[in-house]
Amino acid sequence: MPDKPKPIPTTTDFPITARNLSGFQSGSGFQTGKMDALKIRSARAIRYHEPAAILPTPDTPRKPSHTPYKMDAAPLAKEVGDPDHVLSNMADNISRSIFQLTDAAAFQITIRPRTAGFPVSALVCSGDETLQDALSNYTALCFGNATISEESSQPARAHSGIRDGHLIIAHPLSDESDAMIGALSMAYPSGSRPLDERMNEAQSVARLIAQTLIEMRRSHALEIDRDAAVRRADNLARRAELDPLTTLYNATTFENKVREMVEDRRTPFAFIMIDVDNLRAVNELYGHQFGDLYLKAIAHSLRSTCPTPAVIGRLGGDEFCIALPLSPGADTYLNARLSRIRSAIQRGAAMLGKSDLGRVSIGASLYPKQAERFTVLFELADTALYASKHAGKPSYTVFSSNHHERFNNRSMHQRFDLAVKNQLIEPFFQPIVALETGVITGFEVLARWRDPHCGVLSPAAFEAVFKDHHMAQQLTRLIMRRAFEAYQAAGLTGSGIKISLNLTTFDLMCAEFVFDLQALLGDFGMDWSVLILEVTEKVMLDEPTGQLFRSLEEMHLRGATIALDDFGTGYGGLRHLTHWPVDLLKIDRFFVSTLGDNLRDRAIPEAIISIARNCGLSIVAEGIETPEQMRILQGMGCSKGQGFLFAPPMPATELSRISPRYDLDRL
Repeated sequence: MPDKPKPIPTTTDFPITARNLSGFQSGSGFQTGKMDALKIRSARAIRYHEPAAILPTPDTPRKPSHTPYKMDAAPLAKEVGDPDHVLSNMADNISRSIFQLTDAAAFQITIRPRTAGFPVSALVCSGDETLQDALSNYTALCFGNATISEESSQPARAHSGIRDGHLIIAHPLSDESDAMIGALSMAYPSGSRPLDERMNEAQSVARLIAQTLIEMRRSHALEIDRDAAVRRADNLARRAELDPLTTLYNATTFENKVREMVEDRRTPFAFIMIDVDNLRAVNELYGHQFGDLYLKAIAHSLRSTCPTPAVIGRLGGDEFCIALPLSPGADTYLNARLSRIRSAIQRGAAMLGKSDLGRVSIGASLYPKQAERFTVLFELADTALYASKHAGKPSYTVFSSNHHERFNNRSMHQRFDLAVKNQLIEPFFQPIVALETGVITGFEVLARWRDPHCGVLSPAAFEAVFKDHHMAQQLTRLIMRRAFEAYQAAGLTGSGIKISLNLTTFDLMCAEFVFDLQALLGDFGMDWSVLILEVTEKVMLDEPTGQLFRSLEEMHLRGATIALDDFGTGYGGLRHLTHWPVDLLKIDRFFVSTLGDNLRDRAIPEAIISIARNCGLSIVAEGIETPEQMRILQGMGCSKGQGFLFAPPMPATELSRISPRYDLDRL
């Protein structure tokens, strides 16, 4: 029958210094010729392995005097990074210190799970192998499962007994709160020294080992915190690079990466810009959540279509960008790739189950063939993009200086400033005629550019002006002033003939526009009631609480007539007729041009006229070119019209010579 464990007596510490055992901590301490015995205990098994060789160093030339073993560290690898290194260092230094400072024949240190960051209980042992089972059994007898159970937290005391002719001392390892974190078992030659000395020695060694384990636990906790902080920082840095909706690169990151490609100067690439047509209308019709889903589908299509080296980003809103690496002279490849991108977007959009989705305009520029700076590549691709939009259907365009210069903002700025300085931009006037009497009721003012080389240009030829807020507002103010001058010079003041002006979104977004227009009317002695202010349906897709609405509402309250231009070609116009200050609808020339014997071609104009009549609105048909179209519109009840049948847009010099009334029977 085994001896009953004896309690530890009250003693003084054995003089083992902290320096002797400072090497217990990972990554520091002694170096040895070969590693002492090491094994790991889990809930199921104890495994022994032959040691890996460690070369001797000049500081430790002697061989170890005990049989070495090597731990299988695989179960620990996921949580402690390199547990083999950690436990090997600790076991090696503990072993050397204990055997140098004591005459113990063998020892075991059992470490509770997670004490120093290890996920399972660890067993460090060294010395006479024949004593290891006795040490294990005695530790289990004294402490039960306390050394491997995570739930055990009660204080424990030391024990001693005789096993296999050796004195066995089992001493608990405790943390700052006296909770047990492991156990130290040491085997001494029986009767070689008094028991009290052995117990004091074991107590001192146990305290220093416990301190080491506590420090390892703290270090591990700090390392976990540091790793978590690094992961959080990496995650935040990654998120800062991405567009939160599509997880493509955001505008800043995309620009930085393209600039890196430019600075690298090794790989030609295409700078591709993609604009999603009518996204604002999609948001208005189906809601912003569906619009977000639509953008995600487009992003997925771009990822699946573009090769891995491509850099893909979302610039914001409805614009995407791609930097696509090219081989020299790969023009055919680029056209094929642009076609595939467009088709992929259309297929992805079709999965959403809504009609008229997937329409995009694409423009591209080439590095280094066309430009070697990011800003210029962006500008040329944007120019090509607007050339695609001008084509009137979803398409892709690669920039060509011979064909797309009119869409180029930078060059257009220079030409526009010169044209303004030389008074080459002027208003033309097209009469608006009452279809019952032939009387001219007003003139629509249209901007024309007298180019010395190309002749008189319509707005389609200088479209870039209307996408730049500075040039667009400058053009509106220039045309208004010169139109008022011509109106006054022709003696039309007080005649009741109205003057119809086209306004841009940039004009209405300017809070000072209404006051500027009021001042201009005062300069020419004109009243607000003489003005018809035309806006497109796209303007009215904005919320009826924003600056656009406030500007229109203010001018309507002052007496101006608000006209909805190109009615029937946009989105959401019907819904906004009751909320926005609209007085007049203009039927787009597309619906007028198809009028004939086909009854289906008459359906939409008839519906628009019926809507206007029921809503108490005036109606004007644009683009009347034949007497037959005029008679059909008269029969539908359309009150006014304009078009080449009456007169083309004319310069201001002809205003005073035009007849105030047309003989409709002779047209």
